[in-house]
Parts: sequence; C-alpha cells; structure tokens
Amino acid sequence: MENNKILVMNFISKEGTKSSVKVEHVREDLMREDVVELMDNIISKGLITSKGGQLMFKDSAEIIERGSSKIDLK
Repeated sequence: MENNKILVMNFISKEGTKSSVKVEHVREDLMREDVVELMDNIISKGLITSKGGQLMFKDSAEIIERGSSKIDLK
C-alpha cells in the first residue's frame, strides 16, 4: 500500500509572512515531538528561507492524506 501522507509545516518568516514546507511520504509512526524537533531544526539552522526572509517561528503543522480511485473505462 502506497504512503499518501504529506506533512505540511507552516512558518512565519522574518518579515512576518507565512511560508509552508511540505514533505511527502511521511512515516506512519510520525509523532508530534518529531515534527516539533524538525521545525525547530529548520528554524535554528536556517535550512530554508522564503521570499519573506529566514523562517523565524513555527505557526502550525498538519498531516494530509490524499487518495485516489481508478476508474475502469473498459
């Protein structure tokens, strides 16, 4: 079975704008603490910047699960 989970992490930049970082195919056993640690590392190490500058604060995070159903046309 394919993993269709996407982690969406939302940050506030230095200029106060919101930016999102998406990670596809996240682990099934991903815990809140894992997400908090990842977001803290992204901020503290300056790993990602946005048009609004360096990411400064955690805003929110969510896991989205997408799915699809094939349609048999024959």
